[in-house]
Amino acid sequence: MEFAFLDIEATHSNPYRARIVEIAIIVTGENLSERARFSTLVRPEVPIDRKSYSIHGISEKELVDAPPFESVAGEIRRLLSNRIVIGYRIGDFDLKLLNMELARTNNLTIFPGYIDLKDLEQIPRRKSLYHMARSLSISPGRLHRALPDTKITLKIIREVARKHGIQAVISAIRRPAEHPKLSILAENTNMGFLSHFLYRSRFRISEHVGFPVVMDTDRVLFRNTYLGRDFRLHASRIINIERIR
Repeated sequence: MEFAFLDIEATHSNPYRARIVEIAIIVTGENLSERARFSTLVRPEVPIDRKSYSIHGISEKELVDAPPFESVAGEIRRLLSNRIVIGYRIGDFDLKLLNMELARTNNLTIFPGYIDLKDLEQIPRRKSLYHMARSLSISPGRLHRALPDTKITLKIIREVARKHGIQAVISAIRRPAEHPKLSILAENTNMGFLSHFLYRSRFRISEHVGFPVVMDTDRVLFRNTYLGRDFRLHASRIINIERIR
């Protein structure tokens, strides 16, 4: 088992409206020793929300010469594939935003197993990444930049593993989808395939080919690649999922 520590800074706090301005990934083995590192600014080509700028301090001027997301999308997907992704509020924000960006640039999405730091019961104060670090006597340093936040996340996980064992970390893994049909969609796109299925609505049966963008408990935002449109679908109404190239 390998882990990928992830942090993203963005133009907005809403993952459905935001674009990535900075991303960092640190890959480790199960022993939490670092094996690879990736960090880059990203040119979003949309304005940065004032509130978001006040948090991370990344200006539009700094991003003029940064690469666009589509030029780094493949490397990001490669680094996260087949790894457990760890971050703070990662299920609520980072992974949703990442998949929105992947879909926007016509790349297949990714639905890894993940660990959200706020789910770790071994940490007494989970209000923020800052509070978590301080509660474990870790100096938080500069926060709200992608690479520093990723490093702090790794330090927090190492401290939890030191005190409680690596199993305390592994037991916090969450799967991207609990509904069995959504799990099939996630597995297909993780393996680089599109999904094909029939969908039963109230009035008719329709055909969909494409990949999931965002999944909730029993619903999916699905990109129909033939129509170039996104559809919000109920998992229970999906019929006969097949995997295609």
